[in-house]
Amino acid sequence: MLGVVTPLILIDVDGPLNPWAANPKPANYRPFDIKVGWWRKLRIHLDPDHGWKYPAVARYAYERPLVWFDDDFGLHAARRERFVHKRRHLTTALVHVDPGTGIGAQHLDAARKAFSGNP
Repeated sequence: MLGVVTPLILIDVDGPLNPWAANPKPANYRPFDIKVGWWRKLRIHLDPDHGWKYPAVARYAYERPLVWFDDDFGLHAARRERFVHKRRHLTTALVHVDPGTGIGAQHLDAARKAFSGNP
């Protein structure tokens, strides 16, 4: 059927972009310390040449409605804001998931609510 757009649901998983189990870490990967909760820090290793994830998701999602579950939307606030601004005409829900609890009913409710008003 023409004109039907398939919405996307993206779920972040650690490992593909952050080779946390590699010893030694691959060349060009740099350590970054991120805050987890109010007292704990987590060291991750990322390759700056990957561009981080907002541009890749923007290319992949293109003009499709999107709900994205992730635990680190705060890592690059300026990039996140540009991403959301460029997609302001589309359903774009960035749903924060606490890595200590995982996805729960409230997260799925947020996805349903976002897609119910799908432009």
